[in-house]
Amino acid sequence: MRTINGVKLYTMREAERMWYPDHKERKKFLQEVEVERKKLHDEYRKEVATDLRKAREEMGISQVVLAHRMNVPRTQVTRMESGRQNITLKTMEKACHAMGRQLRVTIV
Repeated sequence: MRTINGVKLYTMREAERMWYPDHKERKKFLQEVEVERKKLHDEYRKEVATDLRKAREEMGISQVVLAHRMNVPRTQVTRMESGRQNITLKTMEKACHAMGRQLRVTIV
């Protein structure tokens, strides 16, 4: 624990031990957090995939054309649009640029 301007700051590990002193409870809590994180990650990935597909369809271009503009195989575009591929910001930016769009990321 550190104190800055009179405020106590704990590391995540210290906080976990304070809130869940029992090892089994702490382990269960961390497993629940991980399940929720994975669930949210999957939801975000599917949302991005849907947005990418919609943008491509609005442009009236095929996956083949988008892949050619991105200089990637068509199968990669298929994986991106299906949510099976975890898309990096760099790849998403490349796809947006290939469609004449801008990428905007919002942290909420």
